[in-house]
Amino acid sequence: MRVLAMTVGDTPEPIMTSLKHHEPDFTLFFVTDQPRGGTNRLLSENPRGGPGIIVASRLRDACYRALVLPHPDDFASCYRLIRDALRSARTGSPDADLVADYTGGTKTMSAAMAAAATRLGWKLSLVEAPRDNLNRAHLVGVPVLQSVSPLVLDEIVEQVKLLFEARNCEGAEAVLTEGIRQLALEPDQRASLVRAVNVFRGLARWDQFGYTDAYAHLRACGEVCGEVLPHLARLEEFARSGDCPPYELVADLAANADGRAAQGRYEDAVLRLYRAVELLAQVRLALAHGLDTGDLDLDKVPEPLRRKLAPRDGGKATAGLVNAYLILAALGDPLGHVYQSDGWDKRLRELLLLRNNAFMEHGFRPLGEEEWQKARRIAREFLGKGAESIGVRMVFPSPPTWDRVAALLPT
Repeated sequence: MRVLAMTVGDTPEPIMTSLKHHEPDFTLFFVTDQPRGGTNRLLSENPRGGPGIIVASRLRDACYRALVLPHPDDFASCYRLIRDALRSARTGSPDADLVADYTGGTKTMSAAMAAAATRLGWKLSLVEAPRDNLNRAHLVGVPVLQSVSPLVLDEIVEQVKLLFEARNCEGAEAVLTEGIRQLALEPDQRASLVRAVNVFRGLARWDQFGYTDAYAHLRACGEVCGEVLPHLARLEEFARSGDCPPYELVADLAANADGRAAQGRYEDAVLRLYRAVELLAQVRLALAHGLDTGDLDLDKVPEPLRRKLAPRDGGKATAGLVNAYLILAALGDPLGHVYQSDGWDKRLRELLLLRNNAFMEHGFRPLGEEEWQKARRIAREFLGKGAESIGVRMVFPSPPTWDRVAALLPT
């Protein structure tokens, strides 16, 4: 089935040419009714003599509908009426071949038709005719489908930009992938968009701590993500080998919290910051002292912490954030010294309290931006000082800017 929508101007010939060419099963005419019946009269009569469009094109009553545009020079009015009619036609015939011909009508009617049809995924058609001068085309012409890919691509890129800036790379990937599927693209355009899809997919997997997939997708786009590739390479090696986590994992988790906060997910962000501070102690105990906080070798833990951490039920001995730092302090580790100096033990207990007050932990209301900002100040400062004390450079990675990603997209 084919549905043809047409804006009708003051000459019937291009309308009938388009009808003959497209052979629609149903036609929507957008007409005017002023002055003296406007272009609506052309449906029933030909000012040059002979039958009107309906009779000449042999359209049955059930196969067409005429909609009057009361303000043919007002874009907003024309756009709304045409858009609603096209949307209704598309909903009523979801599998139809949808074609919008914008040859006739006022300039405003044609512009509104092209804009509405493009937004709704209709094909555009124009009756092209040779011009004998700069002012007027011959009325005899051939209907030609017009490419709307540049306009649709611009709109897709705007959607992708908004999603990217909201740190929703999964959404950006999905929108761009659907665009590639729908649009008629040149080979170089398609290749550029596929590269951009790989960037979004890699960034999405990075956000989800899928380091192996993230590195695989992003290393092919070094011009966009070159600065973070060494960081991701280290994490990919860790994910693949199953070795002890590197310090880069701590920095990555703290930076990941910023992404959640950018989405307004402040509670999630605070929990990730707490985990990053706890993780720093875990990594230090593992790398420097051979201790696993999930299964402590109590023989390596100094007294009196050894007795304190000994499980009463004979199970595994474990240590959370506070006890992990107390063990480091008891072992004389520089990171443990930082914890016990300058009031950091009290400040980290503030972070612990924020975490405990989270709705997803033990509280009764979600944490907001104020709690997030407080947690971030505490965590970032401590992570920096703690890393410095053990000779580690704590670099919090950032995803590429939109400008870097946009350079991949065709213009």
